[in-house]
Amino acid sequence: MILVPLATTTPSDPFYRYDGKEPLSSYEPRDVLKKRTLDYHGLGIPTPVKAIQLLYCSTDAQGRPSANVTTVVRSHSGDGSKAVSYQSFYDSLNPEDGPSRAVAGDVSFGGIIPQGEALLMAPLLLKGYDLVIPDTEGQTAEFAAGPAYATYTLDAIRASTRAEETGLHDGTRFGLLGYSGGAIATNWAAALAPRVRA
Repeated sequence: MILVPLATTTPSDPFYRYDGKEPLSSYEPRDVLKKRTLDYHGLGIPTPVKAIQLLYCSTDAQGRPSANVTTVVRSHSGDGSKAVSYQSFYDSLNPEDGPSRAVAGDVSFGGIIPQGEALLMAPLLLKGYDLVIPDTEGQTAEFAAGPAYATYTLDAIRASTRAEETGLHDGTRFGLLGYSGGAIATNWAAALAPRVRA
């Protein structure tokens, strides 16, 4: 039996909290509030792959300003011209199960799904696609709240093009991919994309 530490990135991780002086409502959805670069983790073990995490402004299920997290993984063979927004198939009522926490090193039963999804994302990276992996349920686990999933996804894409470290830009072509809970986000994002301003 192998024992792994649980919750190595605690809920008190300050990265997940917006603590700026200006009210969150003074920012536009897609504005980057914080950023950090860290090792991409698999089952809590750091890998040589680097991930850029962004805390960005978005809108919650009630239309209120909120802060959310997305992870960007750059392809070693990519040039920033193409990317896939991958919506994880995590379905959880616990915000600690979001993919960004798994990437940062958390190991939890509910967070095991994002760990296994690395196998699905690796071929995209090998083909030169950069990845944007939003926490589609937001920081309060707004489970199956389609419009919120859409804004979290679309604003994650937009935020990723505003952080120089990601290598993504306004000319990057994006595709959307998701299954299960990720399909909810993908479908709603595709439906609302024409109505959400860039």
